[in-house]
Amino acid sequence: MVNRIRLFLGLEAAVFIAAALIHFGVVMDGYNDQEAGTAESVLAIVLLAGLLTSLLRPDWTRRAGILVQGFALVGTFVGLTSSSPLAPAPFSTSPSTSSWWPCS
Repeated sequence: MVNRIRLFLGLEAAVFIAAALIHFGVVMDGYNDQEAGTAESVLAIVLLAGLLTSLLRPDWTRRAGILVQGFALVGTFVGLTSSSPLAPAPFSTSPSTSSWWPCS
């Protein structure tokens, strides 16, 4: 069971690293998104930290796996909902975008 958790953490971290490299434009052009690449890098680091924890403290493997995968799941959902076409547009108070004010 411990080896399966470690394998899954390693594979999941590798997928996030690959996605980050794509979003940073290292692997291919056309999908550049610095914010997504940064978020995926953070998630990969957290997953690798969980993997390292499981290697250093085998009795913590299950807890570390649940914790870091929960963090990655929440981070992925936040990223998906913030980049969704259904997500609300960010509120801007700059003078050039005064269409929200009725007396302009």
